Amino acid sequence: MGKPKVMVVGSGGREHAIVDLFFRSGADVFFNGRNAGASQIAELLPDLDLLTAAEKIQPDLVIFGSEDNLFSGGRDELLDKGFNCVGPSKYGARLEGSKMFGRVVSLQAGIPKPAEPTSIQDYPYYLKYERLAAGKGAHLVENKEHHD
Repeated sequence: MGKPKVMVVGSGGREHAIVDLFFRSGADVFFNGRNAGASQIAELLPDLDLLTAAEKIQPDLVIFGSEDNLFSGGRDELLDKGFNCVGPSKYGARLEGSKMFGRVVSLQAGIPKPAEPTSIQDYPYYLKYERLAAGKGAHLVENKEHHD
C-alpha cells in the first residue's frame, strides 16, 4: 500500500498544524490554502474548486480546517461524491456561523445561556455578527444605539 494522500482545506494556523502533522507522518499532503509555512511542506493545489481538486488528486482523506468551506457545504459536496471527509456538515457548521442558530440549538438541548449582566458598568454592550467572522465577531459598543 502506498502513502496515504491527505487534502487539507483552509489557510490558517490550524490548517498549517494539520499539514505539518500529516507531513511528519509520511503522508502525501495537498493544501489548498495560502500559508507560507504549509506550502513549504505540502503540495499547493492550483486555484481549483474543491470538487475539481479532489477529483484530480483522489485523496484518501479530506480535512476541513476552515469554517467558511464547511459553512458553504464543501464537506457535504465531497462526501456526496464518495470522498472521506473530516468536519461537520453544512447544518452542523451553522453552530459556528450563526450565533442565533447556536443559541436556539443550545436552548433546545437544555444548555444554559450565560448569566445576564447585573450592572451596565460591569458589562459593556457587545454585538456578535450573524455570520462567520474568523474569530473577530464580537465588538464592544458604547450603548445599544451605537452599533453601526
